[in-house]
Amino acid sequence: MRLPPVEVGALLLLLVALAITASFFFDPAQSSSGEPRGVSLGLRPDAGDADAPVASPAAGPPQHLPRSVPVPERWLITYFVEGVTEGVVAHQGTVEALDLEFAGAPFGDLTDDSWWLSAETGFELAAGRYVFVLEHDGLLEVYVDDRLVASQADSAGPVGLEVGFAHAGGFVSLRIAARDGGGPFLLRWAQD
Repeated sequence: MRLPPVEVGALLLLLVALAITASFFFDPAQSSSGEPRGVSLGLRPDAGDADAPVASPAAGPPQHLPRSVPVPERWLITYFVEGVTEGVVAHQGTVEALDLEFAGAPFGDLTDDSWWLSAETGFELAAGRYVFVLEHDGLLEVYVDDRLVASQADSAGPVGLEVGFAHAGGFVSLRIAARDGGGPFLLRWAQD
């Protein structure tokens, strides 16, 4: 039996609608228990820039697994009295490894629990997806090529933050803004 073209079109439309509806019920980001699967922190969901860094490999069909970002060899550290970039620069210098830990203020002219720092570096990367991990105690924001890709509030103690992003290849700038908010301060590149 042959269906008239109008009925075939209606049947195809119904199948497309069912497929779209099913995608809402069978979310690959949900585990079998209904709990969300772990997703790396990354691009803010409201950013909407298709060329911006991505949150994690779980954000869509994996093109390939992310690579670890090579450990940067030199960082420019800038200490601010107030705010991150709006503050008054108190000190500036370079370090070879991002491994900063202070029980109080790092300098006598900074007040404990009310200073910021910016750690900046740059290096070449091949095109691809990348990931790195920071250990921190304090408010943290991570920028790749001047785009906010991850942030995490201050916590009661040291925590880790996995940062994922995609890069088109070439030079990449990385800036980490961290604020001392109470107790000891920690900022460390946590992968080798």
